[in-house]
Amino acid sequence: MRPTSTGLFTQLAEEARVAEYEHVSDEDLPRMFYRLPTWKKIVVMVGGPFMNVVIATVLFAIVIMGFGVNQATTTVATVSDCAISDAEVGRTCTDDDPVAPARLAGLEPGDTITSIDGEAITSWEQMTRLIRANGDEPIQLGYERAGVAHTVTVTPSVVTRADLDDPQTAVNVGFLGVGPTEELQAGGVGDVVDTLGFYVEATAEAIVHLPVRMIDVAKAAFGGERDVDSPIGVVGASRLSGELVTYDDPSFAEGTARVLTLLAGLNMFLALFNLIPLLPFDGGHIAGAGWEAIRRGWSRLRSRPDPGFVDVAKALPVSYAVGGVLVVMSVILLYVDIVNPVRIS
Repeated sequence: MRPTSTGLFTQLAEEARVAEYEHVSDEDLPRMFYRLPTWKKIVVMVGGPFMNVVIATVLFAIVIMGFGVNQATTTVATVSDCAISDAEVGRTCTDDDPVAPARLAGLEPGDTITSIDGEAITSWEQMTRLIRANGDEPIQLGYERAGVAHTVTVTPSVVTRADLDDPQTAVNVGFLGVGPTEELQAGGVGDVVDTLGFYVEATAEAIVHLPVRMIDVAKAAFGGERDVDSPIGVVGASRLSGELVTYDDPSFAEGTARVLTLLAGLNMFLALFNLIPLLPFDGGHIAGAGWEAIRRGWSRLRSRPDPGFVDVAKALPVSYAVGGVLVVMSVILLYVDIVNPVRIS
């Protein structure tokens, strides 16, 4: 009696193998994929995700080095009415709120910050870090208005804000109360690399939290609130790309850059998602090749017979389960993208 050959999934694996071998001739047998060295198997399976990364890199390079990206300048766009913490941002100021230091100093939109305590200001980030680190000590603020240089003494307020280097940590920092204007500026190779790193980290985090986010999406299908950063499907991506080229009435260049950025992010997601070490993803085949190499290497170290190739077909139950989950996710996303879509406006 051979119980291992009568199971449902074992029979399915055997039937799949028989069907595949109908298209394989004797000359093809030495070139079968499972007979390849481990490193060749990994190279083949990494090929798809690698091309997604290449496409994402090229698209990011076109956007950043060609169209440019919005970057904060040292010119003031907005002046806050009051000094409030991050947790209160968005609410209307009241008479009980302290007036923002920039408002008290008479700063206006269009003013360009030129110096702080005699130190020349060349970027908005530099100015932000200096003010935050200053606390509530008075500073000499230099600025230009309509080409005329001015200097004013300002005492920043201290408010609770997210740490610039660790956004999860709240810290008490100096606050001036101005917002920057933004303009398109072409970046370099370093900016492309930084953007890729950011998207890799953000995408990996999104994949890790995908099950929890899908629960939220399912709730949104029945009238719950949908987060703007929730997962979207094909319909949602199509709708979002349409909104990207119409929101805020962008120029042709800016609208094109937005769509290319969306496509780049999508390719990065596909690359990392396909590397999940489960079948039917490429990552599952890579994991199988890795396990085969470990098994055979361990046998060689112990002078034991070669255990042979790993039969990835035995993992068909996992493949069917993952495939079923993907189908359910796709149906949910399709429905929610129609009845409760993500909007950027």
